[in-house]
Amino acid sequence: MRDAVRAVRPDVLARRVQAMLAVDVREELRRARVPVLVMEGTDDRLIGPRRSVGWERPDLPRRRLDAP
Repeated sequence: MRDAVRAVRPDVLARRVQAMLAVDVREELRRARVPVLVMEGTDDRLIGPRRSVGWERPDLPRRRLDAP
């Protein structure tokens, strides 16, 4: 993972992070009537538990991945 991040120019990485943090699908998730699996990285330092989509729908199954 670190090698992959190092290979990306800082300006590109900054835009990707900004885009990721700007996404808000909470309303769509609340209305979803199809199966949804929440996958969360065990070491995610960008998205805290309260920003996780799983916070909005505690009824959804979750899988924790050994990943950032």
